[in-house]
Amino acid sequence: MKRILIIILLFSFFFTYAQQPDTTKVKPKHKFKLIDSTLFTKHNPRMAVYLSTLLPGAGQIYNKQWLHVPVIYAALIYTAYNYRVNAIEYWKVRNDIISAMNNINPSLTFNQTNDINQLQSIKESYRSRRDLSALLFIASWTLNVLDAYVGAEFYNFDISDDLSLYFKPGYFNFANNQAMALSIGVRF
Repeated sequence: MKRILIIILLFSFFFTYAQQPDTTKVKPKHKFKLIDSTLFTKHNPRMAVYLSTLLPGAGQIYNKQWLHVPVIYAALIYTAYNYRVNAIEYWKVRNDIISAMNNINPSLTFNQTNDINQLQSIKESYRSRRDLSALLFIASWTLNVLDAYVGAEFYNFDISDDLSLYFKPGYFNFANNQAMALSIGVRF
């Protein structure tokens, strides 16, 4: 008898409704969350950083700083070119060292020497230049992003012709005595 009562109670919970559904609830028109509209309506430093991170110079174009773009690309192309040249020369010297160590007559491209110590120092020189070029490439890209951020922060900064600094004589009270003073004013 208890089992039948428990089964009836369980089934009654499934088929009873304590409350009516809410008919005033507004259903959203879109299933997905839309992008914040302020990202596109006003000048946003975050947008400039995103653009400049994805494509160098895009943040500067967004900030209307057209003359910064050739400088950025010159720095990036120069460092990438130096990286490539030094990497190629590094591998050439490395192969010459391996050939010299195995007593194979290599096509020596550096000073026509078999001196392994000299070749090692040349190899290390190219390796350090290659690594420096990689670091300078990363630094150039980072400065590109930083320049886009700073340019976006100062995009709406007002620099009008009305900026001035002026001096004028004045008086002030000090210990119940009047004294002469020089007032400095700034007009924005």
